Amino acid sequence: MDYGFVVPGNPFDRVRLSFNLELLEAAKEVAHLHTLHPWSIKGRGTSGASTALPIWQEQALTHLNLSGPNPDLQIMIGGDPPIDARLLAALRILYCRDPTEMGGRPLVQLGAWGAFLTPANEVRALRTAAALCTMLLSQWSSLPQEDQQTLSLGLDPAGQPLSSDMMLAIQFRLQKKRLLLQAVNAISKQIQALLGHTVT
Repeated sequence: MDYGFVVPGNPFDRVRLSFNLELLEAAKEVAHLHTLHPWSIKGRGTSGASTALPIWQEQALTHLNLSGPNPDLQIMIGGDPPIDARLLAALRILYCRDPTEMGGRPLVQLGAWGAFLTPANEVRALRTAAALCTMLLSQWSSLPQEDQQTLSLGLDPAGQPLSSDMMLAIQFRLQKKRLLLQAVNAISKQIQALLGHTVT
């Protein structure tokens, strides 16, 4: 979504963000999972692995290139599947209590949508991902319906005609909101499918 223009309904659109363990810790709290599982990254920096994590988790994040000396921290949300494979793999790893819970799977397979480790682990990972999307949505004060109405009217809140730059900015944020909402819906459906197998 960084083309300088918006293509409505583009199946390749994604919301980009930087992988950040502190952000995931905040999402875990929003999902009310902060007391359920012991992993914590309080006091860490803004990138890379945390010394608060076990070495095996730090190594796993490094192998996913989400930590280490030259990490690629850009991850995507939206589309099909709705969660970046590396983000989903990281969440699954973070909710494992020891390496054996990873089932001996290669790290490249840990991010596959639907290929969960256990139902309980998956529900926690997905709830955290959904909370992350909700947090990203909260950065905007307007609802998608309000943005759509503003675009339809072509007027700003003061009743003045929207400039072309403002129109583009509203279209851009509206598409981001739609992608995040679609991701939340897809994640929620996956959680509901798992709820018959686990207690969250």
